[in-house]
Amino acid sequence: MTPRRSITTAGGFLAAVIVLAVLVSVVGVSELLEVLDRADGSLVGAVFCLTGLWLVSWGLALWMVLGSLGTVVPVLRAVLLYTSAAFANNITPFGQAGGEPVTALLLAESDDIAYERGLAAITGVDTANLVPSVGLALAGTGYLAVTTVLGQTLSTVAVGIGGISVLVLLGGIGLWRVRLRAAEKISEAVTPIVRRLARVIPRVEPPGESAVSGRIHGFIDGIEQIGAQPRRLAITLVFSTVGWGCQMVALWVALLAVGVSVSPVIPIIVVPMGAIAGAAPLPGGVGGIETVLVILLVAAPIGASQATVLGAVVLFRGAVYWMPTVVGGTIAGIVVGQAASNRRNPGWHRQWLSESRHSLCE
Repeated sequence: MTPRRSITTAGGFLAAVIVLAVLVSVVGVSELLEVLDRADGSLVGAVFCLTGLWLVSWGLALWMVLGSLGTVVPVLRAVLLYTSAAFANNITPFGQAGGEPVTALLLAESDDIAYERGLAAITGVDTANLVPSVGLALAGTGYLAVTTVLGQTLSTVAVGIGGISVLVLLGGIGLWRVRLRAAEKISEAVTPIVRRLARVIPRVEPPGESAVSGRIHGFIDGIEQIGAQPRRLAITLVFSTVGWGCQMVALWVALLAVGVSVSPVIPIIVVPMGAIAGAAPLPGGVGGIETVLVILLVAAPIGASQATVLGAVVLFRGAVYWMPTVVGGTIAGIVVGQAASNRRNPGWHRQWLSESRHSLCE
């Protein structure tokens, strides 16, 4: 990690701590600790189990996408790689947008695939995850609007997420139609930046424009290859939806753990809306996601106090954020360490890659 990136990451975590501190101070520290103290331990354990199922589901989505690209990996390996991807998202600002380049590098180092194809794989998974989240949030909001009275906060957020979804969809379609021309323009703009960065990195040869253009076109080819297999894409969407379902049930169980029984529709609306805050310039959306979740849950018709709601959010986010951060960070560290050994001893790399794939298949 470069000094500039280290400073940016440290600054992001400092901002996240400040946001969380403000949130807790508004609700009350003693009130929050009281809520957490009376939480049901068995239900808290269930929240962590559901978090593990979420990681497995989205790991299976990555496994399907890698298969679309012709990269065959064992299921367990794909799940572990996705967990390391979640770690990358959790320590970089702007959510998936910040973590995708790091994840692509981990995929390239771990399975000896081209970086741009690794980037296409994780981008394909993140895009697949976006579709069911928006659909579930809008469907849940529509159901709640018919069966009860929506507050102003939920109504405003629902309209906002609908508008953003339309804009993203239209923008994505427009960009895809001109993807080849866009690739050339991006190549022309990015090449000077990449060459300047390469000059300050030891033992890295500055690439030419043709090399950069080849990488960009390789990424586009990878995305096209994923989209050309509708059966695999459909299965990927199923795994993604199951993963979202695990997160939603986890929040529902976290609310039960602090003594709040709510309609299952509430988490269906709140979880995807809260995830949007992960795009904030905070590592993994820490602070931003918690704040949005608390605001939405307090605004929802559940009749719970701010301290109780925050207690449930702390339990939920404690599992969803810290489990992949700890486990994924360990996996990422192993991958980086082995990659360094690979560069020192390429022959050993091939032997380790073969042995590890064999062991994970057993």
